[in-house]
Amino acid sequence: MRCMCCALCATLCDPDFGTSPMYARNLGFEQDFSQGRRRRRVLALALSAAALLVAGPLHAAASIDANEEHLIEELIGEVEGMHDLTFIRNGMSYDSAKAASHMRDKFAYFRDDIHTADDFIRLCATRSEMTGLHYKVKDASGVTQDAAEFLYLKLAKLRSAQKEQQLQGKPAASAK
Repeated sequence: MRCMCCALCATLCDPDFGTSPMYARNLGFEQDFSQGRRRRRVLALALSAAALLVAGPLHAAASIDANEEHLIEELIGEVEGMHDLTFIRNGMSYDSAKAASHMRDKFAYFRDDIHTADDFIRLCATRSEMTGLHYKVKDASGVTQDAAEFLYLKLAKLRSAQKEQQLQGKPAASAK
């Protein structure tokens, strides 16, 4: 269904606008039809240019903050160092090194969509893109928990340690 609120909307919504005498008569326009096509093309180009001007800065601003990237790398490093944990992905068990490697691969794949460490957990460490199954973490005693919940807790500890270090004027250190 096309919008008929004004000539501008008709121009944008109707691909045949300005190309047929019937449309011109129905809308009360007496015009040169090639001029109608030209107007539509100019309007489309102007709208495309405006969209590029708006989207360009948004894309540039969407890059990941250095602090957040550092948190992500630290979180992956924490996972890699947890040798007493088993990571369960799609029903298969993996050691900490394989889990960290998988997270790095997914981070590289989703990098353009990740702006914070929370985005990283949501996109890279929550569930399988193939099966939709949620990742799990099993400790040495056999207790299993959701990997996202586990990683959000780890992230909270890292952020807390980072804030504490900043208050003391020292560089951030790993919170194991």
